[in-house]
Amino acid sequence: MTKINLLHLTLILLMYNCNLTFSQDSTSNNQKAYDVVQKSMKAFLDSIPSEMLQNYGVNSKSEIDNATIGNPIAVYSLYKDSMVFTDTWRVPLVINDDYKALFTVFKNKDNEYKIVEFGATILAHDIYLENRNVKLKGLLRVNELRKHYFITDNINGVSEFRSIPNLGKQKMVLKDIITETK
Repeated sequence: MTKINLLHLTLILLMYNCNLTFSQDSTSNNQKAYDVVQKSMKAFLDSIPSEMLQNYGVNSKSEIDNATIGNPIAVYSLYKDSMVFTDTWRVPLVINDDYKALFTVFKNKDNEYKIVEFGATILAHDIYLENRNVKLKGLLRVNELRKHYFITDNINGVSEFRSIPNLGKQKMVLKDIITETK
């Protein structure tokens, strides 16, 4: 009897550790994604020719001096009918309290955090508008549908999804999105 109880306790602890690790994958590394952008943002933005700044939502070089970054947003994808973390974050470039563009940070197989893309001005603005009303848990990118979804938690802690752009503010559950991909 004690061997069985010990086995059950071991299994419960293993399951708890797996869930804890999974839940921390995106959030515990937010700071690392933030630090990578913070460290290189100024030099990166200064390297953009003045005539191209408006492509990134920036009006002038002087705006760069007051630029900050927002909280990293974890990016998820679908794999075998499940939502999985992609080791990717979108980090907003913030100027005058508005999200102008997004840095994309990726953690590679050597556990190095790198900026791999900059832009997505329309998505940045959509995130800014949504983030004013609710706390975003992340973004779900569904390649099969060529769509992004906001991920938020409802009052019961259950993930809800809203299509981007969020025209009708219709909430969905993951099962509905998976069904759309079939």
